[in-house]
Amino acid sequence: ALLRGEYLCSACAPAPNGYPKEAKSEAEMPPKLEEPPKLEKEPKDVPAPAPAVPAVLPARSGECMTLEELRDADVWKARGIDASSREQMLSDADFQAAFGVSREDFGKLAGWKRTQKKRELGLF
Repeated sequence: ALLRGEYLCSACAPAPNGYPKEAKSEAEMPPKLEEPPKLEKEPKDVPAPAPAVPAVLPARSGECMTLEELRDADVWKARGIDASSREQMLSDADFQAAFGVSREDFGKLAGWKRTQKKRELGLF
């Protein structure tokens, strides 16, 4: 109710015509503001939201890298690997050996735990 102006004192409340009470003639009154244009209910040409990306994607066949390669920035940058998801390029066996858990179990960990494990392995 306060935000709608129902509880303003008489000095602060606008006059019924919408102009300040101090204005005595129409020349002293500020121009009335126009109503903003009403928006359509659905904007046009809005792209669909991107699909959600799982926390850990399975390794892509034929594109596996070793842990040593993933630690070397020159190597993984040259191959266009995303810095935040380098662990995805490990083979399933290397992933299990490095992280001590399967990809599925790693994906179930809290984000800070995944980051901590990647940091321990030099992948963050």
